[in-house]
Amino acid sequence: MLDFRRTYFSFEGIALASNGSELTLDYSDPDQGGTKICYRYVVALRFPPTLITWYAHEDRNSGREIGYDQIPADVVRDALDWLRSNAEIARASGKEALCQILTEWLEFLGQLGKAGEGARAT
Repeated sequence: MLDFRRTYFSFEGIALASNGSELTLDYSDPDQGGTKICYRYVVALRFPPTLITWYAHEDRNSGREIGYDQIPADVVRDALDWLRSNAEIARASGKEALCQILTEWLEFLGQLGKAGEGARAT
């Protein structure tokens, strides 16, 4: 069943940079021409977020800086769900350093949602 409250048709995945400084969220939509339009949100703890868009058959462009309030609410929820799940796994596995990084991200994105930034309904 299709969730019409979703911003994008397909969720492609989430990745955390090895040093914990960036969170990358990938999405895509089908294009009317039969190709795929890709969207990548790059969120950093110390820099404004970036949105990169491209067609699947092309190279990625350099992206553009966006405000946290421009990140759709469902994208923020996806990130929070992913972070919670992985923090629980890290904690259960005894990986305290990773758990700490994931918890910092949870707090950071959680504050954005509470303040209404980045949690705008789409």
